[in-house]
Order: sequence, then structure tokens, then C-alpha cells
Amino acid sequence: MAILDIFNNEIVEFVNFPNDQVFSIEFGAGRGCFGKKFLPACYLTDAVNNNLPHFRELEEYSENSQCHYLDSMYDFINSEDLGRTFTKLIFCNPYDFGVGGYGETKQFLSRAGQLLDVGGEILMIGGVKNRWVKHKNAVTFYEELIAHNNLSYEFQISQPIVLDENHEYRQNHVFTLCDINVEIKPTQMYKITKVA
Repeated sequence: MAILDIFNNEIVEFVNFPNDQVFSIEFGAGRGCFGKKFLPACYLTDAVNNNLPHFRELEEYSENSQCHYLDSMYDFINSEDLGRTFTKLIFCNPYDFGVGGYGETKQFLSRAGQLLDVGGEILMIGGVKNRWVKHKNAVTFYEELIAHNNLSYEFQISQPIVLDENHEYRQNHVFTLCDINVEIKPTQMYKITKVA
């Protein structure tokens, strides 16, 4: 059975990464297909191949199949510039990159600033205990970076939205840890918008 997006179309692979007319990109996607389900014109990338077959290699696939949905291998922090920008960057429960500390937040927002259009958004989804996505960390470290004039881009951080069991994302998507067999329940979502 095919995995369908919010418009009831089968999710698709984009083969000309990063040059298709695709304006959203999810980093650290792993086996999940969040970006393709909720923003159908979205690349899915991860820094490592999880050694599962690609969904186009299987006649039938489902969210529960042991396959992945990546359009490309791409390390958000360490890869070279893509030569283009995006309107939306998506991070679902990031690990080992994000807003985990002052230096990590500077690195994360500097890289995001390079990849985002002005007015573009970073969508952060995760649990309040995950320091790499924690809203309080984003606000605290961003304010410190601005106070020390230590960031080349200006952002605006929204208030967090609670993701309870009734939220559309929690009802229609299975979130996992890096170990793709461990399910998690994200509890917050917020946006970071590039102002300048």
C-alpha cells in the first residue's frame, strides 16, 4: 500500500536533487516521510544511509515497511553549499545538531541562514527534553548570539505550539529516534523565521 500525502497523492521521489522545483527540505529524515506527507513538494535527506532499501525499490511499501524515503544523502552541518535556497527547512526531533548549546546554535542558525530565503521558516518539532530542539534553548542562545553580535542573520522565533495526541501530526505520522524502531511522541513545534 502506498504512502499518501495530505492531498491523497502517492509520495514521490525527486531525482534531480537539489534542482527540482522543490522549495522545502527535511534534514535528518531517516526512515520517516514527514516532509513528503505534510509538504508534498519536499526533499527528504539524511547524513547517513540507514542501509534499508529505498521505497522505489519495493513494489509495495508502507509507513511500517523497513525502507527509507530519502531523495539524497546530505549532512546539514558539514556538506557544501547547495547553490540555492529554500522556503522551509524541517527538523523532526534532530539529534547532535540544532539548538543544543551556544556554539551549536550559532552553527545551526548560520547554516540555516545560508539555506533559507528571507521570510523562509525553520520548522522545529520534538520533545521538550530534547536539547537539540528545545524552544527555551533556541530563544536563550539566539538572544545571547544577538547580544554579542555573533550571528550574520536575523531571525524571529515563534511561541511553541503543543503537540498533543489530538494534533494532526501526531495522529497521522509515526515519529522515531535515530534507531528507527523506537517511536517517540513529540510534544512541541515552533518556527524560526529568517527576517534578514
